Amino acid sequence: MFKNMAGKFIDATVSTLPISLSVIIISLFFSDITPPMYLLFSLGSILLIVGLALFSLGMDLALAPIGREIGSHIVNKKKLWLLLIIPLLLGFIISIAEPGVSVLSGQIGGGERNLVIIYTIAGATGLFLLVSVLRIFLKIQLRYVFIVVYGIMLILAAIAQFINPDFVSVALDSGGVATGAITVPFLMAFTVGISSVAHGRTDSEGDEGFGTVALCTAGPVIIILIIALSGGLKLQEAEIIHDTILNLKDILFAFGNGFVSSFKDVALSLAPVVGIFVVFQLFALRIKKRNLIRIIIGLFYSYFGLVFFLTGVNVGFLPIGKLLGGIIAVSEYRWILVPLGALLGALIVLAEPSVHALTKQVNELTSGVLSRKTMLILLCIGVSIAVGISLLRVLTGISIWWFLLPIYGSCLLLTFFAPKLFTAIAFDSGGVASGPMTVTFALPFVIGACNAIGGNVFTDAFGIIASVTMAPILVIMITGVIYKVKVRKAELESELEKLPEVPIPEFISEPIVDYDSLPSSKVVPSIIVEFDEEEDSSESSNISSTASESVPSIIVDFDKDDSAESSNISLSEGTASNIDSRDLTKLSNNETSSSIKDYVSNDFITSMDSIGSSKDPEGINPCDTNAHSNMIESDIEVQEEQNDTTGNKEVIQDKFGDDIQPNKDDLGSEE
Repeated sequence: MFKNMAGKFIDATVSTLPISLSVIIISLFFSDITPPMYLLFSLGSILLIVGLALFSLGMDLALAPIGREIGSHIVNKKKLWLLLIIPLLLGFIISIAEPGVSVLSGQIGGGERNLVIIYTIAGATGLFLLVSVLRIFLKIQLRYVFIVVYGIMLILAAIAQFINPDFVSVALDSGGVATGAITVPFLMAFTVGISSVAHGRTDSEGDEGFGTVALCTAGPVIIILIIALSGGLKLQEAEIIHDTILNLKDILFAFGNGFVSSFKDVALSLAPVVGIFVVFQLFALRIKKRNLIRIIIGLFYSYFGLVFFLTGVNVGFLPIGKLLGGIIAVSEYRWILVPLGALLGALIVLAEPSVHALTKQVNELTSGVLSRKTMLILLCIGVSIAVGISLLRVLTGISIWWFLLPIYGSCLLLTFFAPKLFTAIAFDSGGVASGPMTVTFALPFVIGACNAIGGNVFTDAFGIIASVTMAPILVIMITGVIYKVKVRKAELESELEKLPEVPIPEFISEPIVDYDSLPSSKVVPSIIVEFDEEEDSSESSNISSTASESVPSIIVDFDKDDSAESSNISLSEGTASNIDSRDLTKLSNNETSSSIKDYVSNDFITSMDSIGSSKDPEGINPCDTNAHSNMIESDIEVQEEQNDTTGNKEVIQDKFGDDIQPNKDDLGSEE
């Protein structure tokens, strides 16, 4: 436990020091802030760290387990009257105990607690907690519930804008304070316990454990607007008067009064929670002794943690916030209010107890999909924008509607594109970001600036809590859409990797054989060889050569008197493969064809030898239409005739026979 406590103190220090140091550094540039005020603020920061650490530890040990146990028990009993009554009762009691509700009621009630505001917020919280529980059991999609609830809220706010504009910003702020340090951990644990039993899961696939904080934020806004429109609510600005701090005695006196007030307020706040737990423990839960002792210790941690936290905030942060805002607003550096407010807004989030409760719950329920660090960064960005917008409204007098309608409209539209889980977390985060630090430091800071320049506090200063509520919603919704796109892209890439690989043939861009480099590709004269033989005597062989105008060709013609068969072999660049190179070699080696060898160059014979391998598979010359049917037999007879020839062929006659040239159309088509 001591190790856990040390970790809580480290986290609290890291969360609180940035805003404390920033306020001190900014204050150094303005002489109106005295050294005792610095000391007052520094002691308040220390109390803030101690209180935040103790409360965080108490939340883990007591508040969250109590909420889960009660929620699970209601579902297990399966009794409708318990399901309807317990959420109403719990929501009402827990909201009355919320410190932020009392602070806001004092700001708009002339400095005194406005009981109408307090009971209205408490009743609305209980009612919409019941709506959240019914949604879980009826399995209604959260986006449709948000569209209906927030749509009604915007319609009522638009009507109130024409009747009494002062109520719009105040009503919107009331929703933010209803979900603070006590309500958030308890209500989230309560609905998580219900959803875990009702649906058997609270993992990253479902949104059943979320949405309660968002509904309990919108509920008070709707009810207060209804009461305001009926004339049952009056507003009065409070004068926050603080004693002048001159020395150490004044500081001790201020903190003494602060502790007394905090002890009483926190006791009243936690008493309903403790009472409900005692009743359930005696009659229903019957938690084991060991776990019961842990819960009791956790309640003490929660109590003293809230006492230290609220004392540090009320005594140290609230007065310097209002003073610093007023000083900067009347100085020549008033323009710095907007970026300064944005910086302070980001740092305020780190010091909010309910923010740490939400980030822890989100990390657990999403199985690490949204880590605590990621959630903190998104909330810091959203609240930073919100506080900057609020101070811009103070300086310019711009209506809150210029931001309210576009932001909420965009958020509701994005519910159709963002994942369900991101939608639920986004709307919940808005209600969580507006906790005690926002109410007791950011709100006084803006009120101080507004009073200094003579603005309307209700229309210009109030509304900062509403801005802090809605800005994180938009930031997280946009993040959800981006996340969905990236996940879809990763899924498509994964599916493509699973597809079998199909071999793609490699296409050869250039021919395997470069015909232009072959000697046979050059234009040579056509050679026609004729052999006419008699049975008892040899006739002359006539060779005629003529230059072909288009494609070179060689035609060999053998005629026999004792045979009616004849063979015609023609060779060209496109059809040379019809003659086997071996035939030409035999022809060239014949004794009676020496004249032919003299005429036909060795290069030409070699070229025929090189392209012989490309002979047509059928052995048919497409250029000689008369020899198609007898081509194979003629080749055999030619070879036999060459072997029987006695070498008495001496007559060679050149002959140019146009009538036996190959058809050019056939050659062209063959190419």
